[in-house]
Amino acid sequence: MKQILNIAFLTTVLLTFFTSCTSSSDNVLDIEEIAQNQELYDVSLTFSSSDFTITTRDIATRAVTSEIPDHLNRLSLKVFDADGGVVATLSQKRESLAENETFGSLTLKLPAGDHTFVAVLHEVPSDKTELAPAIITSATLVTLPNSRIYDTYSCVQPATITTSADQSLTLALGTRINAQFRLETFDAVLEGIKSIDMIINPDAAKVPSEPTFNPTTGLATGQWNYEVNLTATTGQPFDRSFSVLLNEDSQTTTVELRPINTSNQLVAQYQRALEAVTLQRNHQTHALGYLFRQDATTSFTLDTALAGDISYNF
Repeated sequence: MKQILNIAFLTTVLLTFFTSCTSSSDNVLDIEEIAQNQELYDVSLTFSSSDFTITTRDIATRAVTSEIPDHLNRLSLKVFDADGGVVATLSQKRESLAENETFGSLTLKLPAGDHTFVAVLHEVPSDKTELAPAIITSATLVTLPNSRIYDTYSCVQPATITTSADQSLTLALGTRINAQFRLETFDAVLEGIKSIDMIINPDAAKVPSEPTFNPTTGLATGQWNYEVNLTATTGQPFDRSFSVLLNEDSQTTTVELRPINTSNQLVAQYQRALEAVTLQRNHQTHALGYLFRQDATTSFTLDTALAGDISYNF
């Protein structure tokens, strides 16, 4: 099985993954103590989201159905006991699973008692297979593997494991915690322009190479500057987007647009700054207009529907 495990003490194989225990405190159950002194019970996990539904392994039949969208390819899970000790840690990379394995199919063996489940489901680009799943430190701290943000979901959920057989638990991932900015132009990209630098929140500190967020709230641990260079095609309108993490549910900021020519130089006459742009988690801010004209407007409307567009005309 090609599952990546972060384990401090590896002592036994338990069904579809290894359970583990790691901590710097003395109030942590050791895996040997769990295995020798407590009975373990099968727990089948199911994930839910307003964006999709995942049905995982049925303990009795072993049937597996997964509806996780293909672009979501990293999964991390950590289970804590009532004292904050780590009971189990698991992470999956979609492309590393064997043919008979299903991404998001999790069956755990856990001791009875109160537990807290922390899960993160996220995307890394297909050409970055070396990137690991998110690292869960606690119910308030997760580290992503790359400064470029893609679709990300998280949840922190308490649950009581009983002595019943064939238990199941649904972890509610909710909606995306990232906000998305999309730039679409009416006019075509000019000859000699190969890309556009888009910079969100230019006055803030640069986003860390491994950004962190709180999985309970879905909020970033800081307010950051995001910069991305996106390829443009001569003679065609520009239509590209990228995502960011916010440290509050909604944020008003500046977005700078910097066309770059084939000599890797800024085309200053077409440089633009879009002011008072609103970004919101699980929403796409759609900037639509002419990039190579100077008569931009700053009209702005907010669509309050969940996951709706926030329109910005320029």
